[in-house]
Amino acid sequence: MKTRIEATGLERNHCPGAVDVMKIRNFFPEFEDEGEVIAAFGQAKLVKYLDGKCELRCGSGEDLAAAKEWISMFWHAAVVREGP
Repeated sequence: MKTRIEATGLERNHCPGAVDVMKIRNFFPEFEDEGEVIAAFGQAKLVKYLDGKCELRCGSGEDLAAAKEWISMFWHAAVVREGP
């Protein structure tokens, strides 16, 4: 029978006293998800975070309109919130 770690595909470190790393977030609480820029429209940036949420940041009204149009045509399943 496989252990939980083996079933998930993670390799166990067999060194004595080694700690199995399951969630990096628990070991680095100061880690902040800054997101990944998926696309840019002028000054507006479409950012996707590790938790799957998306945000449309900055930009003029025209930039935001272009971004929303692109999202509606090519990524219509996305739920995008507007950020600062």
